[in-house]
Amino acid sequence: MIKNNPLPDQDMAGTKHVPVRTCVVCRDRKPKADLERYVCPANPEQGLQPDPGKKRPGRGFYTCKSPECAGKLARFRGWRHKCKRGKDNDH
Repeated sequence: MIKNNPLPDQDMAGTKHVPVRTCVVCRDRKPKADLERYVCPANPEQGLQPDPGKKRPGRGFYTCKSPECAGKLARFRGWRHKCKRGKDNDH
């Protein structure tokens, strides 16, 4: 018996972890299932590529499913630096 358990009636094995991610546009933290994922392209000129299955390898970026964030994603340029393949990093 664990004496330091603050909630002895609660079974810790029954709780499920929910991954949380941050929208790169509005910076809101939401469950991963509520966000859209985009991955870095092989060629930086292509732009971010959608990842509907949220399983593709590589660096990913998440955005809200709201129309405001979807519209601002086209102007989001921070991904070039974070993908490490931007104009400044063409070694």
